[in-house]
Amino acid sequence: MAGFATEGVPTQVKGETHVVFSVEVRDVDLWREGKLEVEIYLDKSALQDLLFQLNQLETAGDHCHFMAPAWGGNELSETPMIEGNVIANHLKITLVE
Repeated sequence: MAGFATEGVPTQVKGETHVVFSVEVRDVDLWREGKLEVEIYLDKSALQDLLFQLNQLETAGDHCHFMAPAWGGNELSETPMIEGNVIANHLKITLVE
């Protein structure tokens, strides 16, 4: 299993520094009981990007995507912040009216 990132510290992936933006499911086994929890961890750089993308949604778009390298993106971390959490490789945010 991969090591765990330190909150607020950029992680190393393939020798390059990436921002911390991790979308994780906590206690994935509890989803059957309707107790699914999603946790989001991000550093200031990722927060700025998220806010920019959300602003773009409001003014000129209908959805935005964030993906981990395994899914062809580079916005999401592939290393969970919390041991036992499961990483989401894709986050889609959709504006509804």
